[in-house]
Amino acid sequence: MSQSSTLSSISWSDRRGGVEKIADCMKEMLARGESSDVQFAIGRSYGGAQVFPAHKLIMSARSNVFHQMFYGALPEKCTAPIDIPDILPEAFANMLSLQLYLH
Repeated sequence: MSQSSTLSSISWSDRRGGVEKIADCMKEMLARGESSDVQFAIGRSYGGAQVFPAHKLIMSARSNVFHQMFYGALPEKCTAPIDIPDILPEAFANMLSLQLYLH
């Protein structure tokens, strides 16, 4: 049996612990900070920044602004969290969640 036929016989839920949709898997990964390749420091203007891990690929696929930020002519190096002081942390968390809401 080839490796591809072995993999195709394993259900997605077997691979990711019962999660069936890729968007749900990505949301779980985001919640755990798993495989994140960028961080944002959000809400410094509101009394202290909260750091959010994120995935450049997902953010750039869903937003031209983030695509330019990460892959444009002058991409961010992202060695430190990207500071966005004037957004409420709750609003940014909602935006991250909506970025992954794929149908």
